Amino acid sequence: MTTKPNAPKDRSNSAHHVSNLERGLDVMEFLLKHPEGQGISEIARALGVSKNIVFRVTSTLVDRGYLHRDDETKRLTLSRKLLSIGYSVEAESGLLESSLGIMRQLRDVVKETVIISVMLDREGMVLESVPGLHRFRFVVETGMRFPIHGSAATKVILAVMPEKKAMEVLDHIELTRFTPRTLTTKKAFREEFKRIRACGYAVDHQETYDGIHCIAAPVLNDRGEPVASITVTGPSSRLTERMLDELGPVVREHTDRISQRLGFVGTTTKSPTTR
Repeated sequence: MTTKPNAPKDRSNSAHHVSNLERGLDVMEFLLKHPEGQGISEIARALGVSKNIVFRVTSTLVDRGYLHRDDETKRLTLSRKLLSIGYSVEAESGLLESSLGIMRQLRDVVKETVIISVMLDREGMVLESVPGLHRFRFVVETGMRFPIHGSAATKVILAVMPEKKAMEVLDHIELTRFTPRTLTTKKAFREEFKRIRACGYAVDHQETYDGIHCIAAPVLNDRGEPVASITVTGPSSRLTERMLDELGPVVREHTDRISQRLGFVGTTTKSPTTR
């Protein structure tokens, strides 16, 4: 009998295997080799299992956020959730564990959605979020990528880097204008970085999306290096211009507590990385 080249090995003799779990892993490993996406029929044929089994397994993975199903083509691709999990394992020890409790406390104070993000491959990426308490609130997908130049979350990380390094990052991205308020020149960013360093937090004045305001402060490790940021985001009708500067110190205070848990001694307005 000839075995299909892409078919998984027969594990039927394993005493402790969980067949559906193995099938789910087989699906993800197969899709890893096919980033363009595959349909249920193609997956079933490659793995040598029925389309019904593949449908049930992939539906679970889609519901849990590990796969993405294109609404038009129905093709399945890996989501960025695994990437975010991998990052959180390899990144600063205990980052999420140190952050989530304080993020919930901050959410309870501001009532808006609170997000922890990192910079990865010259983009921002969401590690986790705590939904706001309003009926109308922002829900952010774990692993979501976003442009670094239009977000408070990444502007604040850039601001506490050495300026030369931050400018090198900006040199390698396209400063696309998303709204009339998007910063699109290095001169504008230098001025913005000065303001951020002076107060310890960054503000997104509807710079990527109209109608959305954000406030972010950096999370620093024991060496004073930015490893993440904490962002409060909400509609500009609730997070008004007047409220942004009022809430900035509140966000910074909570984020400083996370930095202290990671071993940082000092304040974000006098970070050693900005000297």
